Amino acid sequence: MESINERVSSLIKATGLSTNAFAKKLGKPQSSVAVIADGRSKPGFELLELICSTYPDVSRDWLLMGEGEMYRKDNPANPAEGDYLKEHIVNLEESFRRLSERFDSELLAKNQQIAGLQRTVDALVGKSEGVTLSPLSPEEIEFHSRYNQYNNLVLGNQSWLASQNYQLPAIPRK
Repeated sequence: MESINERVSSLIKATGLSTNAFAKKLGKPQSSVAVIADGRSKPGFELLELICSTYPDVSRDWLLMGEGEMYRKDNPANPAEGDYLKEHIVNLEESFRRLSERFDSELLAKNQQIAGLQRTVDALVGKSEGVTLSPLSPEEIEFHSRYNQYNNLVLGNQSWLASQNYQLPAIPRK
């Protein structure tokens, strides 16, 4: 009679997966499955339940007590038969189709949202058709800076100018 460790090891081989891939499918670290498959540790109830829920076609009687066959006879999705893979592929294709439809609808909604935001930005900026906004050159920045300084000095601080007895230089005439 096989030990429970040997049955787990046999199941891993029957799935065609590596110990690492089998562990990942269960959501467990590779090391925790490897020590069981190697016979260095006994599997806990939680791991056995996880195996049974992940592989519903595996006979619980076989896994827990070594009685009967590895796969349940009443389950038509026996991996030994080609129908299991065909059914799995059909399920994957259906899942992919639903995800694709969801992605397309979400993408359309986001594109409409972006277009609405662009219209809002254009309205706030006052952008006209065919007008592009480009950054100022260093010379233009210098001009605007000096212009703003002049306006602040002359228009904004007239009382300061008066207190300083500031006189604009005379423009020579020809």
